[in-house]
Amino acid sequence: MKVKVQRKWFNIKNTWQQLTIAEAQRMAAVEPPKDYLDFLQGNIDELPPDAQRATLEWVGKILPILSDMTDEELNYITPADRGLLLNSLLPIISGVYLQLPYDVQPLGVSPVISIGGDLYDMPTVRKVYDREIYFTTLPFKTFSEIIEIQQASDDLIRNAALLCALVLRKFDDPLQLSEDEKLKRAELFQQLSMYDFWQVFFSFSEVVIQSLKYTELCLLRESERKLRKELLVQLLKKYYLLPVERLASLITSGFKKVFMRH
Repeated sequence: MKVKVQRKWFNIKNTWQQLTIAEAQRMAAVEPPKDYLDFLQGNIDELPPDAQRATLEWVGKILPILSDMTDEELNYITPADRGLLLNSLLPIISGVYLQLPYDVQPLGVSPVISIGGDLYDMPTVRKVYDREIYFTTLPFKTFSEIIEIQQASDDLIRNAALLCALVLRKFDDPLQLSEDEKLKRAELFQQLSMYDFWQVFFSFSEVVIQSLKYTELCLLRESERKLRKELLVQLLKKYYLLPVERLASLITSGFKKVFMRH
């Protein structure tokens, strides 16, 4: 997006394709006023005057991250223009500070990410022959890696590059990456666009959801299997073992009576 200030045009990044992970992390470090976040989340209906002024001042702090303006040039932007810029940045603000990228839709496929001359596969799940049998290309294999991913997901934007380093894999990667390699890749993924990051996040989330569903399904089937076994055992006892025991008891009793007579 281009804006004109003092007869000069400037570029402002207002789409996820333009914004890198590194820039989103710098944004996340500049926290907005709490009242403004409450307003975005619908907790309050309108901003008090003091909160409005504080929000417009905060816009001036994030614009250097999103534009090619200098601090001096930012001083020429009127409060009204800052309000207009704020509205144009709402999708990015919502995604960075609330982790709700409402303007990004999952692609529905699992493409590869190209960066630094290498291709990285996104995590994915697939059905086998249209049956509820899933396998995953999610790379972590150990409990420690699962914990790493969980911790990275707790602060999504600040750990976005690390999360990409943990879940994206090249086809010839070893089963488990070294810590040095993870950090090296996290540094590389700092330059990944936030649009690509959200696609990685959506793919990863789908893997987790389907894996949980499949785990629940397996547990349910195991429970059903145990229940069927118990029912079969009960039926076996009721209709086979008990009648046989009774018959054996009757036969034994009959033999005793016969022998007692003689």
